Amino acid sequence: MMDDETIHGGTDDLRNTEYGKTWIVSEDESVSQALTEILRATLEEEEKVDNQGVLFYIPNETKPIVITNENIIRIGRSVSEDNSVKLDLTPFYGAELGVSRYHAEIVFQDATYFIKDMGSTNGTWVNNEKIAPYRQTVIQDGDQIRLGHFTMLVKFAP
Repeated sequence: MMDDETIHGGTDDLRNTEYGKTWIVSEDESVSQALTEILRATLEEEEKVDNQGVLFYIPNETKPIVITNENIIRIGRSVSEDNSVKLDLTPFYGAELGVSRYHAEIVFQDATYFIKDMGSTNGTWVNNEKIAPYRQTVIQDGDQIRLGHFTMLVKFAP
């Protein structure tokens, strides 16, 4: 007899998520659009942060990754403990999804958040628009950020 995990495809079955919702994607929707809807649903239960910071909503994670009190957040894949990457995407299949070791950085300056691609191999997108390498681009609360094929949403704490 098959167990429930075998029938529903294991941990990829979204019916067993904390939110209790089933996501159905029609054939004409892109994976990016479906992912955006799933990530936006996670914002229903916003994480409360007392300090200035960034909340990173990552697919299949029930809680955001919160980084506070940092004016520069380096994003990529850590290869050793002395690496300066603040947001390590290695545990979230970053290498398989095309995230470079030092892919991008988010900078907080003059009460505005910017993202800058650091010359990554697979590029950086903000809301499905590719940004130029080494050029700061303004990002807004709730924007979709894609590093290679890795997509996440960002929210800003006061």
